[in-house]
Amino acid sequence: MPFVSFGGPTRSDVARAHAERIAIDPGAALPVLRSGICLPLDVPVSHRNIAVVLWLSNKGPEAVFDAFKPKLPSQVRRPREGSVEVRRGDDQQDTFHTVFSRHIQDLGSPTRPASWIRSPAAAYFDDFWIVVAWHKDVPLACGAGLRWAGEFEIALSYSLRTYNSSSSTMVVYWSLTERRAQEKVHRYFLGRCSLESPIHRFTAQWESLDEPHYWYHGRGAWTGGTPSPSGATIRLATRMWQRLPLSVANALGPLTLRLIP
Repeated sequence: MPFVSFGGPTRSDVARAHAERIAIDPGAALPVLRSGICLPLDVPVSHRNIAVVLWLSNKGPEAVFDAFKPKLPSQVRRPREGSVEVRRGDDQQDTFHTVFSRHIQDLGSPTRPASWIRSPAAAYFDDFWIVVAWHKDVPLACGAGLRWAGEFEIALSYSLRTYNSSSSTMVVYWSLTERRAQEKVHRYFLGRCSLESPIHRFTAQWESLDEPHYWYHGRGAWTGGTPSPSGATIRLATRMWQRLPLSVANALGPLTLRLIP
C-alpha cells in the first residue's frame, strides 16, 4: 500500500509468520513491515516515524472549525480572503501531478508518472479524495488521501515553493478536514513524520495526537541501507536535478526511480 503510512501483515498467525520469513530473507533487498501496532516478530523495530492523529467529535464542519484554537481558523480564512479557492474531484488529477512534480523537482528528487495518482483514484473511487488550492488560474498546493473502515489518512500533500507564503496548504488541509466532518469519519490521520520535524510542527497546529509506528526492518534494510541524503554524490545529483527543465525531469523521473533503493 504505497499511499498509506502503515498496515503491516494481517493479524492471522499464518500471515505474520510468512511476513517474518520475508523480513529475515537475506535475498530481499529492503524488507520493511510498516505496522501501526506492536507485532510479535523477532525482527528489529524502529520508532523513528510517528502517526499524527486527529480525533474529532461527530459534529458538522462548522462546529469542528469553531472548536479549534483561534490561530488556526485565522490561518485558513486568510488565504480564502485572498481569493484562494479549493477544487475537489477527479478532474484535479492532472493538476495535482503538476504541483507534485514541481514540488519534488524543487527538492531535487525524481518524480513519478501521472499514472501514480490516477491509479488509486480509479481503484478507490469516492474513497480517494483529491483537492487542489487555486489562486485564479494558478494551482498553489494539493492534497490527497484514502478513506477506509471509517478512517481517513492524508497520504499526499505538496505545495509550490513560490507560493509558500500564501498558506495554501492550510486551506488544503482544512478542505480535507471539512469533508471528513461531512462524512462522519472519526479517526483522521494527518500523515506520518518524525518527531520535531517541520511536518510535525505543522500538524501540531491541528491539536493532533502522536501515535507510535512500528516499522520492522529486515536484514536487507540493515545490511544494504538506503542512500544517505547527506552524501556527496546525492548532494551533487540533487543540485543537477533541480536545474533540469520540468518536462525533462518528468520524463526521466520514473526511469530514475527504478534505480534508487
